[in-house]
Amino acid sequence: MPGSAFRMSHALALLVLLSRAGPGSSAESEPLTRRDSPVIDVVAKGWGTSSVQDVDKVLVSTAHDFLAFFPDNGLKSIRVRHVEEGPKILYERGLKGEYIILLDSEDRHWAQLAYQFAHELCHGLSNYDSEDKGRESPNQWFAEALCETASLFTLRRMAVTWQSSPPYPNWKEYAPALKEYADGKLNGKQSQLPAGVSLEDWYRANEKLLRSNPCLRELNDVAANLLLPLFEKEPEHWPAIMHLNLGKRDKAKSFRQYMQEWHLHSPQKHKVFVEKVARLFELQL
Repeated sequence: MPGSAFRMSHALALLVLLSRAGPGSSAESEPLTRRDSPVIDVVAKGWGTSSVQDVDKVLVSTAHDFLAFFPDNGLKSIRVRHVEEGPKILYERGLKGEYIILLDSEDRHWAQLAYQFAHELCHGLSNYDSEDKGRESPNQWFAEALCETASLFTLRRMAVTWQSSPPYPNWKEYAPALKEYADGKLNGKQSQLPAGVSLEDWYRANEKLLRSNPCLRELNDVAANLLLPLFEKEPEHWPAIMHLNLGKRDKAKSFRQYMQEWHLHSPQKHKVFVEKVARLFELQL
């Protein structure tokens, strides 16, 4: 359920630039380590020209920058496999209880790899398996928009991190390309709220589509574009997503009810922030 590529010409140019980062060079110095990250087990198959070691470094960097706001995240062990059919996090856990995440990025496209992984980490943190399984929840689109927001947020943080503490010293010069990849989606025409249209009106116009198909990326991107400033201004409230999807299963549940349940289950310290998110859609909780 991760982000798909935006306008092809721009995306290809960025992916070529990022691929030139090449394998990490340990000849200059030992790779920098990351703390506060889950154990990530990368299955060594299908990554194209990317080495397993370099894929691991990008994933650890991604997890480090996003999970820094989740001191008790519960994502202790993650197994990552390459697939052809598109990224997702499985409902089923591994034999040792590890989360299983599938990604389809390859060939040293580090920004795309980080973007996909951050999206799936967000699902893992937001009780993705508590709502109606099989993506039957009519409000799943909001979780998808939140996870698109997480991808944008994480890439922009990584762009700063890589300027001073990249996975390998010779990757430092590619830090701006991480931000450019995220900004390309933010600034894309498909990600913009139409002029003169409120988010509430936009939602009402697209409500049936969103509730029937949560993975309409262009619609998810519009919501993510507007959610991102809230999370970048107050990133300490990212843990609020750990209290999402804890309400009763109900295929007729309205978006207002869904948000009210999120607010109800959130700790007091996050309630005002959840209210701010709701107000974007002109909802009073």
